[in-house]
Formats: sequence, C-alpha cells, structure tokens
Amino acid sequence: MLSLRYLLGRLRSVTVHTAIPPDRDHCPDSLELLDTQTELLPDRIYLGEATWLERLSGIQAAPGCLVLLAGAEKGMRPAAPEGCALALLSCPLPRLYNLTARNIRRAELWKKNCQDLLDQDAGIHEALRMAARSGACGAALLNWQGRVMDSAGLEESSYLAGQLSEAGVLPQDVMKKLFPPGAPQESWGTLTVKETGTAVFACRSAWEGEVLGILLLEGGEGADTDLQSLCACVMQCLRRQLLSRDTSRMDPEIRTFQRFWEDVMERRLINRMEIRSALSTLPRPVQNFLRVVVISFKNDNIRVPYNYLLSRLRGFFPSTNMAVYQKDIILLYSHKERDFRPSLGGPEQTEKLTALLKRYDGFMMIGNGTRHAEAIASMYLLSKRTNELACLLCQDKAERIFFTEDYIIYSLIDLCVQRYLEAEQNEDILYLAHPAVTALTRYDRAHNANLRDVLFYFLLNDGNVNKTATDLYMHRNTVNNKVNLIKKLTCMEMDDPRLRQRLLISCQIMRYYENVMQKELQ
Repeated sequence: MLSLRYLLGRLRSVTVHTAIPPDRDHCPDSLELLDTQTELLPDRIYLGEATWLERLSGIQAAPGCLVLLAGAEKGMRPAAPEGCALALLSCPLPRLYNLTARNIRRAELWKKNCQDLLDQDAGIHEALRMAARSGACGAALLNWQGRVMDSAGLEESSYLAGQLSEAGVLPQDVMKKLFPPGAPQESWGTLTVKETGTAVFACRSAWEGEVLGILLLEGGEGADTDLQSLCACVMQCLRRQLLSRDTSRMDPEIRTFQRFWEDVMERRLINRMEIRSALSTLPRPVQNFLRVVVISFKNDNIRVPYNYLLSRLRGFFPSTNMAVYQKDIILLYSHKERDFRPSLGGPEQTEKLTALLKRYDGFMMIGNGTRHAEAIASMYLLSKRTNELACLLCQDKAERIFFTEDYIIYSLIDLCVQRYLEAEQNEDILYLAHPAVTALTRYDRAHNANLRDVLFYFLLNDGNVNKTATDLYMHRNTVNNKVNLIKKLTCMEMDDPRLRQRLLISCQIMRYYENVMQKELQ
C-alpha cells in the first residue's frame, strides 16, 4: 500500500485544503485522470483540475477513493462526498501526476523485487538487504519478544543501531512507543527521534493470534522515500519466508548449526576433537554437557512453518543452537554441570511450550546429557526413536514433552525386540514375558478388570499400597484386595526382588506388545 500521509507530506507546501478522515493512511495504487466519470470507484486515485469541483458534489463516490485536484486557489473549502478523501493543491496537474505516479511505480518495483526474492528462494537476510538498499535506511527484523532475528544496513542508522547493539533486543520502552498496550497484533507503529532527525517505521505481523515478526526501518524524517510503504511491502515478503517450510530461507545462524548437524549425521565429522572444534564455532556457545532435544511432527497434513516455529522456540531456549534435520527440529541443549532433569522454566513456561507443540502436532523428547561430543549422533537416534515410543505409550495423551529417562526401559525393550524378530523370524515376543503377566492379561480381558495395571504400579512403587492407590485413583482397600487376588491367581508372594524385577519388565513388554506392535493377546 502507499502511504497517504507520506504523499500529502511531499505536497504540504502546495496544499490548499484537505478533507481526509483522521484515521486514514491507506492510499490506492491505481491511478486515473478525471474526465467524464459519473461514478468514482473504490481503491482509485483520481487526478484532475480544480474546475472538477463543480461536478464533484453531485457525483457518487465509493468509499476508499481519493481525489486530488490541482490548480486550486486559496480559500477553497468544498465538502468531499461521503466516503471520498479529497485534497486541493495549488500546483499544476503535471507535477501532481508525476509525483503520484513516481510513488506508485516505486511501490510496484518493491513488490516485484520482493516477488523475485521469493521466486529465487532467497532468505530473510536478502529481503532485509533489499529493504535497506531501496530505502537507504537501516532495517531489522525482530521476533515476538523484540529480539533481533536479522538486520541489514544498521551501520547507516543513528538510532536503531544504538538501541539494538548491546543486548540484541529492542528496549521495552521503545517497543511500547511503537505499539502501545492494547494495539492489535497486526499493526503499524512510527517513532520520530528528534535528537537525530530520523524516523522509525515499524510493521508488526501476526499469525494465528500471535506475533510472527516485527520489521523496523529507520530513515531520515524528511526522506524522499515512502518508508512506510516499503515496510509494508517487505513485511509481506518476510511473512511468507517466516511461514515457509523451505529451510534455505532460515537465518544464517540456524543454517550454520544445520550444516554442522548434517556433517555429524553424515559422518563427515567423527572423532571427539573434530566435533569439539566445530562446536566452538557455532553461533551459540556450547558448554561441557550436551543434550540432544528432538521435536517430531506426527501429522503430515499439518504444514509446519519451520522458520516461524524456530523463532518461537528461541524464546524458550535463547542460548541453544537449533536447526531442522529430516523434518525434525533439533536443539543442542548444553549446560555447565551434569543435570539429570533440566528445568524448562517452570510450569507456566512448560504450559506455553506444550500449547505451541500441540498446534502443529509436535512432540518433544529431551535426551540424556553427555560430555562426550562424539556421542551426539547416537543420542539423537536414541531420542528420536524414544520419542516415537513415548507417543504410543504415554498415559496422558495431552502430554507433549517427554524425557528419555522416563521411557528408556521401553527403548531397551525395543532394541531387544528388534533383535528377537531378526533371530526368531516371528513376532511372538510373549515368550520374553513372565507367564504370570500373560495370565493376568487374559484374566483382565475375560473379567473387564485391571489386575495387570495394579501389579505394574504396585511393583513400580516398591509395594507401597498408598502410592499405588494414588497413581490409580483408587481407595487403598481396593488396591489391597486386588493385590491379594493377584497373589492368589499367580500363586506368588513377590518377596524375591529378582522376581519383582522380572514381573515389572514383563508388564512393560506387554504394554509394548499392545501399544507399539499394535497386537492383541490371543
């Protein structure tokens, strides 16, 4: 769109009168000369001589049209038809036409350049460079938190560079000036910096109710370029890049880690020294203990906007290198000390992260930590497979964030089953389970009972009836009765710790048989 405020600003010295709604800044980009029209159409700029005023009062004008009349004399104060924006100017018609047409052509060129970038699969940085070059201005793209995702031409800016240089994030007081509290997610912002004689134009784009990105352009306050129109045009291009699944459009930082990860997985980096050396060159510092986090997406019908999702994840993991590998998102989470169960920032952050994953049917597996850099490829493969198992085995179907340690026994069973299938050439893995667990499974089916679940949680809680009752939402007396029935049916007292271990893993083998192999006991 063209900025009506900018266009009239360029004509301020020759403006005689305007009748423009105070909240209107949209300027059409289709130009017509007034001639014999009987109706003024929407989204048109009509140019003519001031003599056309006599006809204007009796003509039907659609909302959204703009009439600019040249050759007006001082003192003219006509009322514009309802829905029509009107400006009277003292300059001659050729000058008015040339200025208006020049801005329309410039906006069309910007649109063409943006489309060319998209057609060439250019990345975000290329779009920002085009904006900086076209407007002779500084350009920066921020994420939803105001943190810099990428920038171009800031060395030419006198305000933005200073605001963004220290922490790489726009200060909240500046953000509030651009977008006051309560402003729509899709909105514009402008800020005049009197100390430097510059103006900052901001465009905030949203998607599915959340901020997708914020584009900032800084230029001279009286610059001969419609920076607001340029900002809108480039933001449309960036929006498509941010929502794209094309990983070639990701920002340079993510592409750097992605190349490293591909080198590791394709065995171009093998030994510890090579990998540690490469780790030292990554955009985000890597500490002693490494943990691979895998996010997989189960629904192929959902188009995952990887660029947008990575920018959102940056808010949860600001110091973590991340990339896309074979449709998964990989995070190389690192920490100084050994941490068996890392915190995700508390219940509120976990809830927000879960909601983000749910939107794209994503599941996150947080792997175990290691300080052996050469093991990260194996850790990834283990985390990826364990993520698949967790999706099938988790009790709470609303759960989206898993820890490898909670499902590692099932990974061991999975490896054992794969070897068993290769050796025995059949799928009857029930011989790996204790016969008593098989018998309880058949009893449960015949009597619509849950004795196997009671046995599992009873063993898991080391025979503690109260904890078992809490896990199963039962009264402790009910649990006691069921445990006694299990002992009677199996003729076992379960005092032997080796027997308890055997029964516990047998219950897990049966769950694997039913939920992973999708088989039913005959």
